[in-house]
Amino acid sequence: MLELTWYQRMHAMSKLSPFDPLAVPLRITVVTPSYNQAGFLEKTIQSVLGQRGAFELEYFIVDGGSQDGSVEIIRRYESQLSWWVSERDAGQSDAINKGLRRATGDILCWLNSDDYFAPGALSKVAELLADGRHKALAGHCIFVEPDGSEKLARGKFRGRISLLSRYSRYNMHQPSIFWRKEVTERIGLIDESMHLIMDYDYWCRIARHYYFVNVDAVLSCCHRHVDAKTADNFVSYHQARRRYLQQQRALLTWLDRATLACLEGIELFLYAAKKAKRALRRRAKAAPTN
Repeated sequence: MLELTWYQRMHAMSKLSPFDPLAVPLRITVVTPSYNQAGFLEKTIQSVLGQRGAFELEYFIVDGGSQDGSVEIIRRYESQLSWWVSERDAGQSDAINKGLRRATGDILCWLNSDDYFAPGALSKVAELLADGRHKALAGHCIFVEPDGSEKLARGKFRGRISLLSRYSRYNMHQPSIFWRKEVTERIGLIDESMHLIMDYDYWCRIARHYYFVNVDAVLSCCHRHVDAKTADNFVSYHQARRRYLQQQRALLTWLDRATLACLEGIELFLYAAKKAKRALRRRAKAAPTN
């Protein structure tokens, strides 16, 4: 029997599972920035348009003037899109902001053109963010390797101070993060001067004022491929993040700096303890037996 992928299983379940309509209808805006991603774009579009639930979908595609057939793909779905454009832009952050400026949704997000939503993702998001008690959320993501294999990447927000730590594991996956429009109205748009960590900067800015509720569910899938900005196994991303952290630490209050120093001290101790434990295990295995 042919084994189904995780995505295929979830898609089948989403068709069978009933949905309790929300008392208050709402609109979700999804912005897809894209540039020469024809190999992935159609699956992205289909994953958005295939979402079902008690919400109205507002879907924008902002293409940077692709020459690889992306425009032809977009035109096939034109009647189902709220708006799209293909024109030269100043990069990914500029493209995202073009969409966010037009957004009229109660809930906002962006989905890159080499990622795609899990079936039922927007329904889960609508249920959690509809009444306004929670302002932002973070969920899990599936990394899809070039050979088709899948790896679960758990998403978790541990608080603003942990987000600013040099040693904490950063487990917030961009395509699985959503927020209410009043968040953007308060903190502004994406910083267009940033190329790699504009998402991380945005989460840090949100965390100054709001808490991300953690969702124990897969909300998206992310293709890992050689043309991705993080194809170097996130090395450049984390280098940019370290530079950013140095700048942000100077802006913290003395209490936050003290809390951060304590947290980093604990994390360093735990890291050293794990490292020592692994070393002892290796020595034990290498030791000759009598």
